[in-house]
Amino acid sequence: MLSTLVIRGGLKNTGSDCYSLWAKLDTGSAPAVRAATQCGPGVTSVNLRSAPSMSPNGTLSLCRGEGTLDCGQWFSAREFPAAALPTG
Repeated sequence: MLSTLVIRGGLKNTGSDCYSLWAKLDTGSAPAVRAATQCGPGVTSVNLRSAPSMSPNGTLSLCRGEGTLDCGQWFSAREFPAAALPTG
């Protein structure tokens, strides 16, 4: 039976910097995609859906800024809620 991994929620920021959520869905070699970015205080909706497969999988990473130079560790999409990036 084919299943689809669906991720819905919000990327919340209470500070003045920009933060982005990056996602790798499924097990292929496709690069990560930026799923959402929130600059300054507020919440940006996150709605992701994997391709149907026998065992859908996804990993996520929270990054400071809009790129992937200052990111936390990748974690399974099944480990929500995600913790904030460490400061300092």
